[in-house]
Amino acid sequence: MRKVKAKELSLEAFSKYGTFAKMVEPDGVSVGPEIHEFFCDRIVYSYSSPSPVGFSISHVKKRDVVVDTTEIHRMCGEVLMPLDGDVYIHVGQVSDMDAPPYDKFEIFRLPAGYAVALKPGVWHFAAFPCEKEFVSVLVALPERTYANDCIVHNIPKEKQLMLEE
Repeated sequence: MRKVKAKELSLEAFSKYGTFAKMVEPDGVSVGPEIHEFFCDRIVYSYSSPSPVGFSISHVKKRDVVVDTTEIHRMCGEVLMPLDGDVYIHVGQVSDMDAPPYDKFEIFRLPAGYAVALKPGVWHFAAFPCEKEFVSVLVALPERTYANDCIVHNIPKEKQLMLEE
């Protein structure tokens, strides 16, 4: 089992997996009158399909940060945003769907109120709460992706990833 430290989000470190933005208490340019500040296009999520985007909640429970399962979506990316607590997420670069790049997986700390938009084919799975017992994570995917385009791998013990604190 390989141990790694969690990385903080930065454009340089995360760009190969997707993008991110602070969604709660945003800063930067906004439009609109003072009573309605509109911080537009903070995250752009694009895919080519007639399916509508579904917004779901993943209610994750506190547990040891051991990455023993991973998944990809071939046809779309995924947006994740922890609502009420910081989480750790693992990510792995796009690869053949039968050969996850286990030795290149990384763990990032995703603060509450920040959203990440993962590129199609980026390996990931359920988040891990950092401190809280439960965290609600908003998930945006094309409707029924979890049933139609979700390839899950159980990671062999010797290839699993553990957070080193």
